[in-house]
Amino acid sequence: MDFKQVEELLERYWQCETSVEEEQHLRNFFCNEEVPQHLARYKELFVYQQLQQQPVLDDSFDRKVLAAIETPLVKAHRQTLLYRLIPLFKAAAVVAVVAILGSVAQQSLFNEPIQPEQTLPTSSTQISVSPKKTSTEAAVAHDKQRPDSLRELKSFPALREE
Repeated sequence: MDFKQVEELLERYWQCETSVEEEQHLRNFFCNEEVPQHLARYKELFVYQQLQQQPVLDDSFDRKVLAAIETPLVKAHRQTLLYRLIPLFKAAAVVAVVAILGSVAQQSLFNEPIQPEQTLPTSSTQISVSPKKTSTEAAVAHDKQRPDSLRELKSFPALREE
């Protein structure tokens, strides 16, 4: 290839009008032959392009790529029935707690407080305990109480028998 033709190809190359074959001729020219002084500044560009077209990959590249795309081994996790029902148990516990708290709150808000009707005896008072009555004694006491209650009923004017 003569220098005049190379200069024309370079001019078309900078205007992006060259074909792939013409660019290959330029690369071959700058890689193989001695380059004139006025075209030496372009030599590095075309030599670099020639080197970039020949990728050099070693074994470490293959290992890196395979390690990146290799999927990790995932073990299957067996789910038992109890494991599946745990969310249901949690929900039931929450409902139970809310129901109990609601019941306690309702009783404390809407029921009047219980007032003790009798005070407990203090240590200075004496508590007397009567012995248990037998069944015959209880029947006699009941019979004695009955006529008294009938007498009280007769004392009311509205209940008198005529």
